[in-house]
Amino acid sequence: VNFFFLIGQPPPYIKGSLVPFLFVYEKGVLIEKVCFNKYRILFNIPEGKRKNKTYLRLKLGDFLSVLYFAKVIRKKYLKDQSIWLFFGVESVNATAAALVRKLLNVENVIYYIFDWSPRWFKNRFLNFLYVRFDKFASYKSDFIWNITHTIAQAREEILRYDMKKIGKQFIVPYGMPFREGLVKDSPERNLDTIVYSGYLSDENGAMILPEIAAEIAKLDKNIKMIVLGGGDRFDEVKKKIAEYELSNIFLKGHLDDQAEIDKILSQSHIAISPYKDNTYSKKRYGDVIKIRNYFACGLPVITTGVVPVAKEIEDEM
Repeated sequence: VNFFFLIGQPPPYIKGSLVPFLFVYEKGVLIEKVCFNKYRILFNIPEGKRKNKTYLRLKLGDFLSVLYFAKVIRKKYLKDQSIWLFFGVESVNATAAALVRKLLNVENVIYYIFDWSPRWFKNRFLNFLYVRFDKFASYKSDFIWNITHTIAQAREEILRYDMKKIGKQFIVPYGMPFREGLVKDSPERNLDTIVYSGYLSDENGAMILPEIAAEIAKLDKNIKMIVLGGGDRFDEVKKKIAEYELSNIFLKGHLDDQAEIDKILSQSHIAISPYKDNTYSKKRYGDVIKIRNYFACGLPVITTGVVPVAKEIEDEM
């Protein structure tokens, strides 16, 4: 393999520029970075106003960036060569991959999906477009890498795709590195500590955390709960803790340092993930990094039956 091309599309919750870029590697060495400087207005979202949500203009920009970078790749690097594999992450990129397939002489298109739901948007028109993109990407890709088995199941049973026409589906779950020192023996753990780590949103069950802490306080006042993460429900959770006059739950907020998160997790005794069961829950079809990270730290996990990984936990009991 002479060339490896990486198209980066920064998500809205990061700091810095959201403009897509192309990294060009030749024989494993980075030789150039190209930025998608067209239509910069699509990516002009002030840092202080960014939210962890789907921005349609960013998706449009991502789609256009693939078309633009495909022309750059063909003209400047590949010439008459072909591309062996094109990984299109999410339906927008997999759809774009199908459109540039002839231009780049792509041998195999892989549609990789991790966050997915047949009801991603509450708005019916937006959800219609979302499903149409997924269907097109599924039909035009050679292979589909689903994060869980429930995605393939929903395409057949809920969306009623023609399973003979779509690419061959595989289950490709998240990988989680077992970093040194994560798993500790019981004497090294705080046996009185329960931990929650993740974005504080309604879907993730953020508002039930104070209620859990209140019930725990009734059972044993020495048990404490540590909550790691920020989110759109952070202030409401904080207000509810004050309302209940709880002294056994501690909000740490968002932590940038993974080593600090690892230290807290590896020293805790039990981890929780109280996902809320609602109609538009995206968690029921995808895998969750949070629980995989709990596993990597050797933590017993208590979760609701919403997420597919709950079945794995149940099977191991």
